[in-house]
Amino acid sequence: MLQITDTAEGAIKRIRQENDVPETAALRIAPVPAPDGSVGVGFTFTESPEEGDQTIADRDDFRVYLAPELAGPFDDAELNATIAEDSIELELRTQGGLEAPGNNHDGHDHGSHEGHDHP
Repeated sequence: MLQITDTAEGAIKRIRQENDVPETAALRIAPVPAPDGSVGVGFTFTESPEEGDQTIADRDDFRVYLAPELAGPFDDAELNATIAEDSIELELRTQGGLEAPGNNHDGHDHGSHEGHDHP
């Protein structure tokens, strides 16, 4: 099952707080179309899981859902974050290495995360 580091949990909570996303909102990790026609990984805030989503974390102030299409590929993966003063980057790493680079959150309005994907 996908593991979430303490750093990633803190980063997700910070993104949520800085953008006035309700504390009840969960992070959903799902495939999204990339500009080049390939499939990327998107991070969105949502109030509830979609059908088939796997619950990765389920606490009062922190919930994460993983789309069923990603459950197999990220079964042995880890969600981590790099936090700088003015940016946050979420990274999905499998045993083989980085899978979702460039999900950088600097200079981005996070107020519209619900229904918004990060390729």
